Amino acid sequence: MATPKKVKLSKKELKQPDEFQSQGERIVAQISENKKTIQLVFGALVLVGVIALGVNAFLSSQADKVSQAFAKAMEVYEAPVMTDEEYQQADARYRPKTYFPTEEEKYTKSLSAFDEFLKGNAGSNLGLLAMLHRGNCHFHLGNLDKAASDYQAFLQKGALGDFSFLAHQNLGQVYDAKGEFDKALAEFQKLVDEKDSPLKEQGAFFVAHIYYRKGDKEKAKEALEKFIENYPESSLKSKAEKRLESLTSSQS
Repeated sequence: MATPKKVKLSKKELKQPDEFQSQGERIVAQISENKKTIQLVFGALVLVGVIALGVNAFLSSQADKVSQAFAKAMEVYEAPVMTDEEYQQADARYRPKTYFPTEEEKYTKSLSAFDEFLKGNAGSNLGLLAMLHRGNCHFHLGNLDKAASDYQAFLQKGALGDFSFLAHQNLGQVYDAKGEFDKALAEFQKLVDEKDSPLKEQGAFFVAHIYYRKGDKEKAKEALEKFIENYPESSLKSKAEKRLESLTSSQS
């Protein structure tokens, strides 16, 4: 059996790094470098996570501030109208934080509150609700054009669920007050025609009311009869019956 020939490395070759050793060192170096990269990436991810948490916390705090500001405006809007004497006589446990002696003072103050809120929050959902309520303030103060403008803007910006029907109803009442009966009728008819409208009953009553206001007694009578038939339990039924009785007696 032949003895394997030993291969001797020359001095030059001995001075050169072993290929395997060189490759191993490269791998170790690469792993070390990868560890640094992983640590950097992990650190970056942690930093991003911290930043994200910070952003979420900031947004949450901003949302809380917006909600609180809106609630403050609504507190004024929903405050009762009562005299000082009535306030003192009220049960101390249920006395409101805020009250006003007149409707005009209440809605003037509410208008200022919603104006202030809308300066920085007009694009939010609460901003839309503030716009709707500001329209109500204008309506109660007799600013009919400004009320109509707020209701129209609210509807044009997409409205908010069932609040859109309330805006149509309020806009119809503005047109009614302005004597623009065809426009009012169109708004109230939307309440009747829309499948998911929660204000069908009110819409039907107002449709009859507008026909009456227009002097179209036949259509008013027809609409009132239909209302009484469709909504026999309505709180508006007695008003509808009185109006129908008045129309019937005037025609006889």
